[in-house]
Amino acid sequence: MSEFYDSNMSEEKKMNSTEESSVKPNRRVRQNTSSTTRTSSSTNSARDSRQGTSPSSHSPNKEKQSQKKKPNIIIVVLGTIFYLFHALVSTIGSFFSNLIARLSGSPMPSKKGKSKSKLSSILTPSNLLIAVLACVALVSFVMLSRYIVRSIQTSRVNRSLSELHSSLDNSTPEIYHPTETPQIHETPEPTDISYAEISIENPDSESAQSEENGFTADVTPTPQPLVKSTKFHQIGGDALPAMASLYNENRDLVGWLNIPNVIDLPVMYKDNVYYLTRDFYRQKNTAGTLFLDENHPFKEKTQNLLLHGHNMKDGTMFGRLTQYQANINYLKSNCFLSYSSLWEKEEYVIFAVLHVSLDPKSSAYFNYFTHSTFPTDESFSAYVTDCMLRSLYAIPIDVKPSDSLLTLSTCIGEDRLVIIARRIRDGESTQHLRQIVSTATTQ
Repeated sequence: MSEFYDSNMSEEKKMNSTEESSVKPNRRVRQNTSSTTRTSSSTNSARDSRQGTSPSSHSPNKEKQSQKKKPNIIIVVLGTIFYLFHALVSTIGSFFSNLIARLSGSPMPSKKGKSKSKLSSILTPSNLLIAVLACVALVSFVMLSRYIVRSIQTSRVNRSLSELHSSLDNSTPEIYHPTETPQIHETPEPTDISYAEISIENPDSESAQSEENGFTADVTPTPQPLVKSTKFHQIGGDALPAMASLYNENRDLVGWLNIPNVIDLPVMYKDNVYYLTRDFYRQKNTAGTLFLDENHPFKEKTQNLLLHGHNMKDGTMFGRLTQYQANINYLKSNCFLSYSSLWEKEEYVIFAVLHVSLDPKSSAYFNYFTHSTFPTDESFSAYVTDCMLRSLYAIPIDVKPSDSLLTLSTCIGEDRLVIIARRIRDGESTQHLRQIVSTATTQ
């Protein structure tokens, strides 16, 4: 039995040795394969390094990462604001929770293990000052955050509208005919005609006085001045392609104001309230948008168009108009305005810049907001002369009763900054007009 067992054990050892010998070559093959792979990868990496590229640059993950869009700036700003706000609220909350715990008499362990529950140790001037400053900082932080977000949104909307208008204005799409004209709200004509200086005698009273004196006489009544029939704006016809496309977005659109490097924005018409707090897309926005005064509708016989806009500190809307008041060189560099209606493009040149008070008792009071039309040439000339005399600068631009006016108005505290321009006549040279404006002086 022992011999049989030994023979079996010897046979099993031979078989195991045979299996191990068969496995070892396979291990060698795998080792050779891995070494070959490393050699090929090192060869590829060397080739890539010579060609100025890295092996990882061809990986699909890198391509996906390169295709990722840049983060939205508004999301980044809001995230930063939220993080800072959370940290500030946490600090203030911790401060007031400790304060309430001390006031309620809960023991607060000190460094020496003792409790401080005395009210006098809590309501110290330094602690009260810290609480007040924390509240002020919180309110200021919230207001600043709202200002930043609103400024970014307004700038983005204005930029997109300007780019859209420019792209459509440079293109030549199919001519579009609006199916309806802008809705113009009929408003009674202003009754203030202080510049007319019209005195018409009553023929009935004069004849009655003649009868009382015992004689009669033929009285020739003074003829009333005729309302001017000049058409100052084109209404109807082929619409400008850029304006027609934007008009489909908002039917309150009546124009587009452009001052190169200053303003490039749409002009709306509804009333004097709606677009104070809404943008072109009728979304709530404290910056609002530019709008035509409700008493100065865009009609053929409206001789004076009055535009309103907020004086925003970030320079949007009419925020940059204050530079006209601060620096005469700004006026000389930016003296031309362009107003595009739905049907034509009108060019204007500035001839007056006014700082006006709305208080009738003030010497700086000036009624510039009720003169959409002028009954006579004399009333128009009197108004223009008054504007020139009140202007901050003496600008030697001549204005005739046949000219149309464009007035821009924005707030300066409780007062108003008013910029008045007259339309450039056919055949006038803008270069010559610029030379005239360059001679303007402060008065």
